Amino acid sequence: MTKVLVAEDEPNVAIALRDSLESEGYAIETTADGSEGFRLASASGEAAPDLVMLDLMLPCMSGLEVCQRLRGSGVETPIIMLTARGVASDAAFGLKLGADDYIPKPIDVGELLARVAAVLRRARATRQGSVARITFMRTKLVSESRLCRDPKEARAEQHDIKSPR
Repeated sequence: MTKVLVAEDEPNVAIALRDSLESEGYAIETTADGSEGFRLASASGEAAPDLVMLDLMLPCMSGLEVCQRLRGSGVETPIIMLTARGVASDAAFGLKLGADDYIPKPIDVGELLARVAAVLRRARATRQGSVARITFMRTKLVSESRLCRDPKEARAEQHDIKSPR
């Protein structure tokens, strides 16, 4: 099940987000505090969320600071910023800090769900593409359509592969 962390300090908004996302089959964890949001978003392994939703104006640590610290510490989990301020410069700044999307309040549930699905789809495609590129780069194509990882054998039988462009 896809896990979403929602860091939102307005209880009614947090409940609405949780209910909307759970109805689509997402597992939701909520917090009303930026510091706690950072801690939860920094988790690894099974505890790590697949997506983080951050309100811009959180107590203890702003959503912008959480985003910046997550990216600074190497966390690549997709981030969607939420804000009631609706200022274009906030959106641009959040995206520059590493957010993947930005949704102003009041939130349209249909748009929210579509954006969540799109961000998760892009993140999965990026991860799969990265794995495929890394695997391909570590593997040498040799004659008889077989793959080997032995560098001596690969050097002796290596073929050039041209890009289909």
